[in-house]
Amino acid sequence: VLQRSMIDSLWEDVEKEIELNVELAWLQPLDPNQQPEQGSKWSCCESCYRFLRRKVLRHYLPFDRSIFGKLKDPIYVALTLTMLIPNAGFRVSVLSIILTFILFPRPPDEFQIINFILLCKGTQFLTSGLVSMGQGATIYYGCFSWHETDLTACIAQRGPGNVSSLIGELADYWGSIVLVWIAFLNLPFAQEHRQQKRLKLQSMKIETVSQVSESESKSQRLKIDRGGRMSSLLNYDVACFAFSLLVLLVLTGGHLMMRKEDHQVTVYRHFQEDIFWCKVLYSLLSMPFALFTIQPLQQVLTHAAPTGFNDFGECVPFRMADKPIGSVGSVGSVSMAEP
Repeated sequence: VLQRSMIDSLWEDVEKEIELNVELAWLQPLDPNQQPEQGSKWSCCESCYRFLRRKVLRHYLPFDRSIFGKLKDPIYVALTLTMLIPNAGFRVSVLSIILTFILFPRPPDEFQIINFILLCKGTQFLTSGLVSMGQGATIYYGCFSWHETDLTACIAQRGPGNVSSLIGELADYWGSIVLVWIAFLNLPFAQEHRQQKRLKLQSMKIETVSQVSESESKSQRLKIDRGGRMSSLLNYDVACFAFSLLVLLVLTGGHLMMRKEDHQVTVYRHFQEDIFWCKVLYSLLSMPFALFTIQPLQQVLTHAAPTGFNDFGECVPFRMADKPIGSVGSVGSVSMAEP
């Protein structure tokens, strides 16, 4: 019975996604090179912010490049390698900047928020999970191989918990869940480009729309259950975070209870190691999010159409570049650079 209900639920998601994509094919496409509307003159700070936002999002989340095209971009490679550094909160710092650029100016895009959540959890599993676990195992093996006569002192001085500062470890540990929930709480206020196309098509047929209907459509838009089944995964993520905190509490309490006066390792060093390995445990438990990174499965389970950012920092529907610059296409087609 459970297996049948899961299959029925998955089939409903597939049917819904097919209907949405059929509707998307009939709607009028938006210009991928559209420029932002500037209502008033920007201040110096706002101009700098929009310039940095445009550059970062265009290179890291482009609308016309696959992963292979992005790997040819040095800025994308630099940001990705920075997020692979397991120490001092490098990953959380880069993700904080990207999330800020996605959320402001508002409203944010639904797909970009979902994609950020998957990006955050995916890099957490890779960097704070696998890479950090390998780092810790390498340090322990080095102490065992070359400092076996004084193994405890070697681990106390060079252990993985002492590689980075405690603030950096806590920033990476807590930031992994804080950033995800900041993004998730903004999902009800996000927009989707399919909805934009519907509104644009309706505005072509109906020239005037009353303010009452606009307010009603906005209130209904906030009630849409966006993100598909992402909420279930985030509930799982909270349970994993709570479990890692429970393990941290048990380990810290155990070290305090079994503490001896002549012990050469301080409680603070024990706490550093406990934080490190509980962070690794929490990161490894985020592996189920990797399934959502597969594009067809992501669309079926989240019902969000892919988008990206153009040269002006505008979020537009994703479209692979198929013509080099300067090529002449058919009437109404858009010529874009190859990735």
